Amino acid sequence: MERPSLGLIRVFEHDPELLAGLEPEIAQHLRRRTGARRAWVEPGPWAPSFAPEEIPGHLGLLVIDGLLIRTVTLASRECSEVVGPGDLIRPWDGDDVVASVASASAWRALQPVTFAVLDRGFAVRVARWPTITAQLIGRATRRCRTLVQQASIAYVRHADTRVLLALWQLADRWGKVTPAGVRVPVPLTHQLLGEITCLQRPTVSSAVSRLTESGAISRAPEGGWLLHGDPPTQEPPAPAPASDVMSLVA
Repeated sequence: MERPSLGLIRVFEHDPELLAGLEPEIAQHLRRRTGARRAWVEPGPWAPSFAPEEIPGHLGLLVIDGLLIRTVTLASRECSEVVGPGDLIRPWDGDDVVASVASASAWRALQPVTFAVLDRGFAVRVARWPTITAQLIGRATRRCRTLVQQASIAYVRHADTRVLLALWQLADRWGKVTPAGVRVPVPLTHQLLGEITCLQRPTVSSAVSRLTESGAISRAPEGGWLLHGDPPTQEPPAPAPASDVMSLVA
């Protein structure tokens, strides 16, 4: 499993949205008094493992800081998702749920990642406030919706638009507005952008070059990307077939 650290982490100080709907006095009490075990992973491949007795009643690992990549391999094709602060993951839920379609997943930390371990003990402590559990279920639902949006982006034919939409989707989750543009603090390589958008790496590199030349994106000095202007609302029309162009010229 991930490495545990000494002491606890005050979950609701780091993620106060989980207390939405509670009375201010109760929320203040929970922020100060409710903790969970802290755990972390170092940058690089991560192969999480859990003892069978850990899983019953375990709500999951809440990402507090850092970014991970989860890559799924199916029929010799790979697709990746970015997991970051606010996401709730359950790595023990295996890829063999649909046994007729063989697949496998691998985790990799892009940065040092800190988790709050929402184990059975934590679940028992917050059980009297069901809105907290509802908020955590909402996190899982949000991640599912993000993946559906990512799959929809993969259907956009125009490569430049597809890459730009993927970056704006990441901006909606973790971006920050700065005087220079919307900063997306996700250090994605062209290869990872390709895995997210279902494009080949050379295609991504060409798209990034064109988007940079047009002023739509740029590299952030602190790492990650800067987005300029507004997000695309639709992809450009497909170019006319060569036969149609020749008929117009004739």
